[in-house]
Amino acid sequence: AWELRQDPRVVVLERTNLRYLTPEQLGTRVDLVTLDLSFISLTKIFVPIRELLTGTGEIIALVKPQFEAGPQLVGKGGIVRDPDIHRQVLLKTIQKAIESGFQYKRVTYSSVCGA
Repeated sequence: AWELRQDPRVVVLERTNLRYLTPEQLGTRVDLVTLDLSFISLTKIFVPIRELLTGTGEIIALVKPQFEAGPQLVGKGGIVRDPDIHRQVLLKTIQKAIESGFQYKRVTYSSVCGA
């Protein structure tokens, strides 16, 4: 929402390659990072994101199966329809987050389907 973007505590970093972002570029470490990535797997940015967070910092990430599954598992139009692949993607993503030093808390499902 526009109001959130205007909050001085919010740093909007659209069109930023998170793999190379440093705490110095942010000016500080942060308590929360929200992720809605495209064309890159979450598993590739967990370690760099960890470096941006305070010791108790957290992430909220939107898991997009079409960017987490291998290209051979993505159907026509970039949609992953197989629920088994969705489960595999979630398990792989959670495991990588844990290996990167995060604590898994929960998953919830979006009512909005990808297009």
